[in-house]
Amino acid sequence: MLRERLTRRASTANRQAQLASSGPDHRRLASRAAPNSSPACPPISAAYVIASGDPTHFVDVTDTIGLGVASLREHRAYIEGLGREFDPDEFLRSMAGYVGLGAGCDYAVSMRRYPMG
Repeated sequence: MLRERLTRRASTANRQAQLASSGPDHRRLASRAAPNSSPACPPISAAYVIASGDPTHFVDVTDTIGLGVASLREHRAYIEGLGREFDPDEFLRSMAGYVGLGAGCDYAVSMRRYPMG
């Protein structure tokens, strides 16, 4: 059982390395299933880009804004690297509050949908 799991992991790592090094030919490799692997993922139909200039979608984050603030506070090296005073609570609540005005809620994030393929 352990040998099978290790073999599967090695196969997955090898496949990922192939995909990374294949350049523009990655679709051909991705369409072939590796032996003893799960079925290939379905094609991606769209990409959603956060904080784009012309949003097509909004997500209400009112209930979770506190978690976002707590998460940002943990990125101390990033905050210290800014070289200025930075309040994660003020930053996130003002940004998400502004977007929330357009979304019709207290706090929101915006994104733009880009169809793929």
